[in-house]
Amino acid sequence: MSESLRKSTITIVNDTGFTMKYIRAHAAHGVFDGKPSPDGNNKAHYFFPDEIEQGGHVEFTVKNKFGVAPIGPQGYITYYILDGQQPTTIVTVDYNHPFGPTHSSYDVSFSNEEDNNKVFIGSEIKEPQEPVGHEQTVKITLVGQEVVKKETA
Repeated sequence: MSESLRKSTITIVNDTGFTMKYIRAHAAHGVFDGKPSPDGNNKAHYFFPDEIEQGGHVEFTVKNKFGVAPIGPQGYITYYILDGQQPTTIVTVDYNHPFGPTHSSYDVSFSNEEDNNKVFIGSEIKEPQEPVGHEQTVKITLVGQEVVKKETA
């Protein structure tokens, strides 16, 4: 067997209006398969690009490992959303493509930095909404807007 029984190709599109800066990627189960595109410049982080400019994207594939219990790929990728050079928000894309009959999930969370006077209100557009099959292709477009926090009296 040379081909993965569970594989997901995930594209993250930056339509936030801001640059995104790489923090980390982690494969809890499975492995990252090959170079994401566009090629990053730091092999320490699976070739994920250090930055994704507004309108840019990263595409990568995750798959299960052979020789272990039948577990599908699961993990996350995390980026900062930058206002200039200042991080305002952390965005995390979680993926879980289980081996069993459970549905796969591709979830996005936004966490604003507490010491910043601006808040990024983010959301995502996922295509398809509910991916099915052993091999899945998912496109996640990150969108949102930044607003100034109100002073409390």
